[in-house]
Amino acid sequence: MGMKFFVAAALAGLLPASGASAQINAGDPAAIAKTLTAMGYKPGAITMMEGTPILKIELAGFDTAIGFTDCTQGKQCKHMFLVSRFTDVKDPPMAWINKRNFELDVAKVWVGDDHTTGFSISVPTGGEQISPGMLRYVIDSWQNVIAYLSQSAQQEKLIQ
Repeated sequence: MGMKFFVAAALAGLLPASGASAQINAGDPAAIAKTLTAMGYKPGAITMMEGTPILKIELAGFDTAIGFTDCTQGKQCKHMFLVSRFTDVKDPPMAWINKRNFELDVAKVWVGDDHTTGFSISVPTGGEQISPGMLRYVIDSWQNVIAYLSQSAQQEKLIQ
C-alpha cells in the first residue's frame, strides 16, 4: 500500500458511522479540542484568524495548526485542515515537492514566503458526527505524513 492509499483511507473514514456511540461533532472546534485533550494531547486555546477558528497542537514533534473553515459563527464548520511546517527545510527542489505531492495525493507540500517548507491536508467533515477513534485515526495518519516527509527530507539531505 502506498502513501496515497493511506491518506485517502484516513479521509474516507470520516464518513459518519451509523449507530456509533460517543460521537463528536467534527464541525465544532471546541468538541475537537476537548476530545484531543481526553486523548492525552495538549491543544492550545481556540483562536480566531481572519474569522477561522484555529487550535494549535504538537504532533510528532511539530507545531501543527488545526483550522476549521466554512463555519457559521465559528461553529458548524464543514472542513477541518491540518498544517505543519519544517523550519529547517528551506527552498527544497521543486522535483522533491512535486514527488511528495504526487505520492501523498491529498496532502500538499509547498514553500512559504519565508522559504520554509509547509505541508497540509484538508479534511471535509460536513460538520457531521465522527467517533473519537476516527479523530485519533486522522491525527495518527497526519503524524505518519510528518514522519514520512521528515524521513524523505533527511534522505535527500534537505535539512539545513
